[in-house]
Amino acid sequence: MKLFRVLVFPAALLLAGCITHGPWPSLAPRPDEGLTIEEPVRAAPQIADDSAFRVRINNLVAEARAGNAAFARDYDDAARTAARAGAEGSDSWMAAQQALSRVEAARGRTSDAAAELHQLAVARAGPSTGSGRTECGLPSQRISTPPHGVSPARHNGRRRRACRRGPPH
Repeated sequence: MKLFRVLVFPAALLLAGCITHGPWPSLAPRPDEGLTIEEPVRAAPQIADDSAFRVRINNLVAEARAGNAAFARDYDDAARTAARAGAEGSDSWMAAQQALSRVEAARGRTSDAAAELHQLAVARAGPSTGSGRTECGLPSQRISTPPHGVSPARHNGRRRRACRRGPPH
């Protein structure tokens, strides 16, 4: 009987540690924990040479540079005129207002050219869903905060799997 207690009781304790069923989660690594969160490297798309597009870009860049040069030239004059300006409504005040308007107009040329360049870049990049979501229906922010208690790797893995499944219905 003593031999039974010595052999069976320790064996039962050892085997109890091997039981895997129960309401508790396994401590084994989950599939999502091995995934990387880096974006895959994609080859740049080959875009056909478009000479009219290149000419349009060069014209816009030239317009932006001309506007910047006019701004730099007019800014010093406007600063001196504004420093000498008298009371509101006086002739010197009016001259200062006109000088400031010239500076704003020069800045506007640069801003307009930059805005048009940006619109060309956006149009060239391709269509957007316009909904603040990616093509697969997930929110478009690159990094989202995982819910409380969920590791970032697990959260990003869920996002990737959801994107593979397609948009939510």
